[in-house]
Amino acid sequence: MIKLNRIFPCLLHWRSAWSLPMATEVNKELKQFPLVPLAPRVNPTGRGVRKKQTSNPIFKLNDATTLQGFQSMPSVSHILNETRSEEDVLKLNQWKNAKIRELGGEEQFQEYSESMAQFSAQCHSLIKKKIENEIDFESAADIGDERTKNILKQFDQIRAANVTDISMCEKTVVHDVLGYRGKFDCLIEVSGLRLIADWKIPDNANRRRLGIQDCQLSELLQCVAYLGAINHSKLVEKPLDGFCLVYLYHDNQSPPDAQVVTGKDCNPFWAAWVSKVKQYHSQSSENLKAFSS
Repeated sequence: MIKLNRIFPCLLHWRSAWSLPMATEVNKELKQFPLVPLAPRVNPTGRGVRKKQTSNPIFKLNDATTLQGFQSMPSVSHILNETRSEEDVLKLNQWKNAKIRELGGEEQFQEYSESMAQFSAQCHSLIKKKIENEIDFESAADIGDERTKNILKQFDQIRAANVTDISMCEKTVVHDVLGYRGKFDCLIEVSGLRLIADWKIPDNANRRRLGIQDCQLSELLQCVAYLGAINHSKLVEKPLDGFCLVYLYHDNQSPPDAQVVTGKDCNPFWAAWVSKVKQYHSQSSENLKAFSS
């Protein structure tokens, strides 16, 4: 059996990797938009008194009673794409241009992008079926090419590493105060920690994610966005402890990697995400005014 600390190391070296909000900004965001809902406090008389939450909705809806009423909300991925910094846009364009040259043209790059998207979707679908016991490992081994088989084998390695529970596969969640929606992969329990798990299937199996500093900031913000929405909603009885990014490689050589972020270590990422949500809605309001004028 693969040891837990080999697959689930709590390596938190993000401070040296990115420029995240300062402590005062983090505290301000946490008070206005808490990552974990305020818990009831008991007064000396023994009666429960719940603190009043003072956060004001950024995004107001006409119908917030059903999930259908939230379809007009932007997705987590859309917000991240629309709020990229100039530096991130430049890096993305440089990577794209280099990939086009490597593959031999725009058409080949388009085919490559579509192929990777289809491969990722197929793997996510098979993982969901395995979790929900729709297929077993023997039958899954006969599905897809060698890359797909390797991904499923790595998923089984992760599952065997003291993961005591997996539930709520591909559920949609919304944050009605901050105004966004998203679909998370699943919830897992590892050594008593209840976490969101997000399956990542890198196109470059040679680049291992050995620590948090090796993860993309957008991946971390995506997970903490789901975490905040779930804790804010009534989807779970108790707030989750954090999130886990799981990297599954298709080369059959690199073992899977899992990076866990829990407790207060989530706070700077949450504050950075809240800032992006505010930026997005501010940009949307300005664009709407410009269109209307």
